[in-house]
Amino acid sequence: MYHPNIRIIDYMFELHLHLPDSPIGSLADWAMVILTAATAVLLLLTLKSQRAVQKSQIESLDSQRRVELLQTRITRIEDEKFKKEIKPRFTASLMQNPVFEYLNDDEIEIRTLFTLCLLENECIDFTVTNTSIFTEDIETKVIVQPVKYLMPDEEKTMMVVIRCRKKAYDLAGLSLVSQLRFSDVVGGNYKQNIKTYFKVESAKLNVNSPVRLDVIQ
Repeated sequence: MYHPNIRIIDYMFELHLHLPDSPIGSLADWAMVILTAATAVLLLLTLKSQRAVQKSQIESLDSQRRVELLQTRITRIEDEKFKKEIKPRFTASLMQNPVFEYLNDDEIEIRTLFTLCLLENECIDFTVTNTSIFTEDIETKVIVQPVKYLMPDEEKTMMVVIRCRKKAYDLAGLSLVSQLRFSDVVGGNYKQNIKTYFKVESAKLNVNSPVRLDVIQ
């Protein structure tokens, strides 16, 4: 059985065979096809190039960030190293055993002379800002001359006078904390505690390391 659609197709094919060819139409069609294909290729190449550029930019930014982080770490390490190199440090010693004087049956006065020596690096604005003692009913007085500038190996004398009840001293002894304050040559501020333990007409010192005040501990 011959399908009617097939007849139509055959008729159109035969008609096409008898139509004259049009060179102009064929060239225009092929030009449009070639132009469209070339445009598509160019778009694909452009997109690929843009992706490559974006990838390169991202890698460059990541590399730059890594370099910046490394430079920041190196700068921080060098800064901390420099601060350690210029940090002043004191030591302390007793010039003699403490002098105990019984004022009456109930009160005692203790006078102690310390030698403070700057071991390392230059120091400015030296002073003793605070002296505390962990026993009630006690008076303390620190006698030390503030100094604007100290060189390494220079010494300062500090006198501490303590008045307390004899009974309190006999029972517990005394623990005295003297706090030194000073700065390095670039303006960094420090504190350094010196602890003195009094017991049975003798004394023992414990000198802490200096602590930079602008560093969060």
